[in-house]
Amino acid sequence: MLKNRPLAGCILAISIGIGTGIYLDGKIRAAVFALFGVLCGLALAAHYFFHKKTKGVFLFSLFAIAGLAYVAAYSAVVFSGYALYNGKTDTVTATVNDVGRYADGGYFDITIRESRIGLGRGTGVRLYYAGKIADNNTGREADVRRGDTLICDVQYKTHQNGGLFAKSIALTAQGSVERAAAGSGFFYNLRADAEKLTDRLFADYPKEVASVAKTLIVGENTDTDSYVYGLFRNAGLSHLLVISGLHITIVVMSLYSLLEFLTVRRQVRSVVCMVVLVAYAAFVGFSPSVLRASVMTGVTLLLSLFLRRTDSVTSLFLALMLLLIVNPYNLASVSLELSFLSCLGILILSPYLMRPVAGKHAKIKKAALALASPLIYAFAAAVFTFPVSLVFDTVSYITPVANLFITPLYTYLLILLIPSLILYAVISSGAAAFAFIPGVIMEYSVLLLKKIYQAGIGSFSTHIPLMSLPLGFSIAAILSLCLLRRKKMFVAAGVLSVCFVASTAFCIISFNVQSKKASLAAVQDGWLCKSLFIADGNENLYIELGGRKSGVKTVFAHGYSRLDGYVMNGVTEADFQKLADALSQINVRTVYVPAAQGSVERDKMIEKIKVLAKDRGCDIISYNMAIYKNTGDSAVEIIRGGENALADSVVVKVRRDGRTVRVYGGEKTKNPNDYQACDAAVMLEGFADPYAVPCLERCVKVGKNDHPGDDAGRIHDYSQTDYVRVAIREGAVEVSTDEP
Repeated sequence: MLKNRPLAGCILAISIGIGTGIYLDGKIRAAVFALFGVLCGLALAAHYFFHKKTKGVFLFSLFAIAGLAYVAAYSAVVFSGYALYNGKTDTVTATVNDVGRYADGGYFDITIRESRIGLGRGTGVRLYYAGKIADNNTGREADVRRGDTLICDVQYKTHQNGGLFAKSIALTAQGSVERAAAGSGFFYNLRADAEKLTDRLFADYPKEVASVAKTLIVGENTDTDSYVYGLFRNAGLSHLLVISGLHITIVVMSLYSLLEFLTVRRQVRSVVCMVVLVAYAAFVGFSPSVLRASVMTGVTLLLSLFLRRTDSVTSLFLALMLLLIVNPYNLASVSLELSFLSCLGILILSPYLMRPVAGKHAKIKKAALALASPLIYAFAAAVFTFPVSLVFDTVSYITPVANLFITPLYTYLLILLIPSLILYAVISSGAAAFAFIPGVIMEYSVLLLKKIYQAGIGSFSTHIPLMSLPLGFSIAAILSLCLLRRKKMFVAAGVLSVCFVASTAFCIISFNVQSKKASLAAVQDGWLCKSLFIADGNENLYIELGGRKSGVKTVFAHGYSRLDGYVMNGVTEADFQKLADALSQINVRTVYVPAAQGSVERDKMIEKIKVLAKDRGCDIISYNMAIYKNTGDSAVEIIRGGENALADSVVVKVRRDGRTVRVYGGEKTKNPNDYQACDAAVMLEGFADPYAVPCLERCVKVGKNDHPGDDAGRIHDYSQTDYVRVAIREGAVEVSTDEP
């Protein structure tokens, strides 16, 4: 594939150099740079003594050096100066670019407009905050959206996150919002009007329909229920709910096809589409993902303006090169990696699948190819993006099939939505007629995805053992498609793809078999997340014990992709938000809710929790002072020491094969039997008496003034990791403080 595309090969070499510079620290980067420099210097000095292929290797290395040097220079010039602001406090006025929310707080990606200490205008900052955002002037909770203006008190902190650098975020900050105000400008007001029209247009449909429509049209996802996003993610369709290359391409190329149908000249078509591209990007907001998608589409249009015939693969690499020149850290953007690799897989195969079919049974072959092509494209995109997908907690195994049916449907949906909204804005009546087809498509597609999700179908954890096997086969399949000639390419790629599918199935089956041989209790005990996860075989239980946000990611980290039980810590608004966050990330069979204690506010919150759980397809069990549950071959007992939050006084006992593991938190319970000897004990931070229970293995955050007794047992200090895992395997107890 790259042999006859030297420009694409050069850009690939530069990209490898940039990737090396991003992911290696300064000293290793300098050593690699020096080594490649010496080799390329020798190659240039002895040019006539090397074989042609050898010179090609050295030339490839030279371009890699150029990429490595460029990212080093870019980092030094653009980002290194911000170290001066580390730890400093400031009051800023900023514009919101992106919004993220947790159960008790969240973050804003902001661009600085004014700074009290002189931080440069246009600097990108990620601001983390706790609690709710309230406007000091009105006292009401502020609904902050993209384009709004914030006045904040912040304390800066430097970071080394390539993904944040890809968004041009130079600093992170902790702080509070003093005032929030609506944005201004033509496109901001147009976007706000479009959102209001969308709400009115789909007022008679479930609320998910309007939120999905707003995401598709204007890219506004602050109103999108995280559960709806989880449904799409489970099926591998989350890209449909983010303004990306797919949306940009649909809008622009649909217009291009219409102009072509009207016999408009190629140059005029390209110019008109480029103008529409810029206008649409401004309308949805110049977010990093929109800018990257606009650049990739714009390069294609620009080449078609000057060239009658273009090479799609080379155009794709040129777009990548332009993005890396603007910001080499774009290579660390997961969204760019996914978009580029999926497009590359489709473009490599498309010339072979679109060739004219002739000879005997040509019509049958053509029909079969037409039916098979979409599935082949979807599978190729899944294989090409699999190595990058492992950075997420789950991967959908129904992605090819889901994309085969849902993505084309949403393509036509977007084409219908925009003119429907425009016509409705002009006529101001007939909402039912304009909304019928798009509304039905969105309503029933969400319903279908919900059924799939609640049935436990769709995705598996990327943290199961032996995932290096399908990773290796997917990389080998990608290399075979990129480097081999046609006949060898199809044979090798076909065999490796079969091995990829088989190895993935083997990993899932192997994990299910191995998990039945042990019981584990994994504790998160940090400021952000506090939880206990118990698993035995295919059954598991998650217990919420406080913290700022839900810690259900630990379930994925231990190889599981669904929960049998979720035990709530309390019935506050924060507990409700953590439950909602958990249900949007993972399928839960049963929710355990603390029993009502006669308070009107608690009763209302419990009712709210039950409505949420019922809507998500969960069974609901109220508990008072104790929960007794068999989880696999383990007996689990959860004892609540009082009527307040579970974490205020809790004892959890796990028994299997004659061994007992206990977890203690908060104040001590009144029952002395809860503190008898056990094989292993985990003392949560803040437990009243961490050395009172005799045990063989003691897991505790060791303090300076601690005085362990003679029966303290072997002490495991987990203060550095905020994590401890205790496993009962074949009658033995194993303790680890290394988070998976």
